[in-house]
Amino acid sequence: MVVKAIYRFVDWVLQLDTSGSPPIFEMKCMGCDAVSGAFEDPAPAQNWALKHAGREGTPSSRP
Repeated sequence: MVVKAIYRFVDWVLQLDTSGSPPIFEMKCMGCDAVSGAFEDPAPAQNWALKHAGREGTPSSRP
């Protein structure tokens, strides 16, 4: 059997801080509670999320 693709699905929460400051983007992993850090641009938070998901996999796939 040849595996052609692996798909990983994880729950993510994307929130926008509307406290009056510029928008702040931060990602938090719902599987291990790791946090990306806060950014005014969404790209670094999104990149962190994609890299983190690639490193950690899904919570059910971890030992």
